[in-house]
Amino acid sequence: MVSIGDQVIIQEFLQGTEYVVDTVSLDGDHKLTDIWRCHKGAHNGAAFVYEYFDLLDSEGDIQQILFEYACSVLDGLEIKQGPGHSEIYIRENGQPVLVEIGSRLGGPRMPYGTSPCVASQKAQTEYTVDAYVQPELFHDKWKDSYKKTKHSRMVFLIHTQNKLFCGLNETIVNQIKGLTSFYHVEFAISEGDLLKKTIDVRSSPGFIYLIHNDKAQIEADYEQIRALEAHLYQTHPMMTALSESVVIP
Repeated sequence: MVSIGDQVIIQEFLQGTEYVVDTVSLDGDHKLTDIWRCHKGAHNGAAFVYEYFDLLDSEGDIQQILFEYACSVLDGLEIKQGPGHSEIYIRENGQPVLVEIGSRLGGPRMPYGTSPCVASQKAQTEYTVDAYVQPELFHDKWKDSYKKTKHSRMVFLIHTQNKLFCGLNETIVNQIKGLTSFYHVEFAISEGDLLKKTIDVRSSPGFIYLIHNDKAQIEADYEQIRALEAHLYQTHPMMTALSESVVIP
């Protein structure tokens, strides 16, 4: 049975920079666990493809605006307990705008880039468990913000063609793992999958975390990853990718 939509939702186009703000709350008291700045670029015909996230220091003018705004949204939605994940734009005029907020963890991959880079050695996941298991420590011993001790970058892999994935080029994988700031890699594809052109976060074939005391080292290793990733996959060309949806005339 075919249904026809006769209504359209129009969303404002936001000019500015996107940030991720993760928190943990207990009885309405909100603690900041991490802030990430999102970098995007034009790839494969898509204008806004994630390239990487950078972990920011907890203190700064932008960080204060982001945390205060996230807290106001949490309060407005009466999210008083547990983790919170906010995606916020800072407009070109400096004003924050909410993209999304969820009463949930930031995601399964975020702790890889957070816990090794903060003084507490804890990410949002550990703080959430602490809040539930040891609530008496939440108000007394938690600082309102984390302290960053190392630079961290979450790199989104980008692929340029639709091909059948036949495996990884282990020589290239080992070169990436040998980079000075390499910390962790996670691939989101399996042998036999369609390796799609990357046009959004769901079509990224994987993620790499870079962690180091020297930001220049991370920048250098990031450029190496971009040079190597075209040779990272063993593939078989496909003439046409099957549509994921069936159109009934």
